[in-house]
Amino acid sequence: MRFHLQVTKQSRIFGELFAGTGQREISDGCAHVDGMTLRKIILACCVVMVSVGFDCSASKPQGNTTRSMPESAPQIPTLNQPIPPSHCRVIGTIVSVDSTQLHPQGTDPCSQAPCEAGVRVDSIVGYGSAFPQPFAGGQIVRVRFTCTLGPTGRIFPAMNPALPGLSAGDQFRADIVGTPAPGAANESMFTVESYEKR
Repeated sequence: MRFHLQVTKQSRIFGELFAGTGQREISDGCAHVDGMTLRKIILACCVVMVSVGFDCSASKPQGNTTRSMPESAPQIPTLNQPIPPSHCRVIGTIVSVDSTQLHPQGTDPCSQAPCEAGVRVDSIVGYGSAFPQPFAGGQIVRVRFTCTLGPTGRIFPAMNPALPGLSAGDQFRADIVGTPAPGAANESMFTVESYEKR
């Protein structure tokens, strides 16, 4: 209906532009249009095309504005792969899960599944260069899991391969990323991007 009304309106404008303007002479079956009328024809065509195009684009539904989710988990490094800088490869166990950020109506992934946990460092496979704070065996550190501790098939359905999720008592192997904590001297933040459940 909007398209029909828009075209009708432009047709009326088109007609007004040509009312009483210019002269046409017919000879040998061909129409000759004077310069002024030709310019008005071109102008009217431009007005109609721009108006119809604008009306069609305005009627398009808005795109999906929800936050994009990761489609693939970072590759889990094997034991014999080099350890990247600022990483520590460990075998660890989840000893506690922080559920304080959970919120049923939240849209953030960390409101749908826990993202932080206390991790006991069971064994240290090795360090990459510039890891900020060496671990001790048996040490418990607070770690943030970027893909949450929940099964990714529920929170990130497009992620492939999916991660199974971790809970208290589960052991896993992962590279922990260490970065200096902002505004805190001699303190570090630890993050796990992907893991292998054992």
